[in-house]
Amino acid sequence: MKQVTSLDESTFQPGKDYRLFIGGDWVASDEYREIRFPYDRDVLVGRVAWAGKQDVDAALEQAREGAQKMASWPLHRRAALLHHASDLLAARSEHFASLIVHEVGNLSNDFYLLFSP
Repeated sequence: MKQVTSLDESTFQPGKDYRLFIGGDWVASDEYREIRFPYDRDVLVGRVAWAGKQDVDAALEQAREGAQKMASWPLHRRAALLHHASDLLAARSEHFASLIVHEVGNLSNDFYLLFSP
């Protein structure tokens, strides 16, 4: 298990913009919020898209459509999709753990436990 004590640019790219993911597409926003490293406010962790009413409405509509579609799938197909999603998360666990550590400023290994296979 890796000990995180500083910004690790091999798993984390500081200053990146993160867009909204709606209906299978990455969508830019009119407004972004800065996330700064709590132990050094000069370090920009990234900027996250801030969803407006139209973005929320679009995301909810896409979620409704997706839920209806998935409800028609047999159980084994839904289970396979969830297993695939789990595999994708596990493959990027270092990235997600590093991002969470830098976003909240917790310099412990606690967050790696969340993503352990």
